[in-house]
Amino acid sequence: MTFIADLLPAGTMAALSAAGAATSAAIGVAGAQQSAQAQRMQARVQQGQAQQGQFAADQEVLRGLQQSLAMREQLAKVMAAQNARYASAGLTLDGTPETVADNTRAVAESELALADANTTIRREQMRTGASLLSSQADATGMGADFTSVAGSIGAGVNLFDNLDRQAARRAGQNVTINVQQPARP
Repeated sequence: MTFIADLLPAGTMAALSAAGAATSAAIGVAGAQQSAQAQRMQARVQQGQAQQGQFAADQEVLRGLQQSLAMREQLAKVMAAQNARYASAGLTLDGTPETVADNTRAVAESELALADANTTIRREQMRTGASLLSSQADATGMGADFTSVAGSIGAGVNLFDNLDRQAARRAGQNVTINVQQPARP
């Protein structure tokens, strides 16, 4: 470095060093901005996935309603078929036929209640997943803001560190400054 400095006009080496320090700082800021932009993009993807999860939960409710309606229609058909068989056999709906009808209705109502409970569980699982994705997207977005600010601060610290070292070299001093940059998420 001394050989190159001897070949250049006075002050040129200091200007080149300052330009290098500024370029290094600018690259640091650009890198932080690029990383922050990638995090913001990830946050948008996560928000989209959260919306899809909410949509799936809404579809699950509709699917449950369709299943419940189909079960009720099936119950009505079974009850009508039982009544038709009893009528064709000359039986009244008192006594055993009435008991059979009540049992059929009770079994169907139990199956409907179970189906409704399963639908509710699946819907809530989907909503919880969507909510978690939405929260993760918010955290990723906040991380992007932190990355941007921390990268800019780190680049500024490095710029001043480099300029301070150059000034110390020109003055004939040996300066050691240890600066730790915050870890990027």
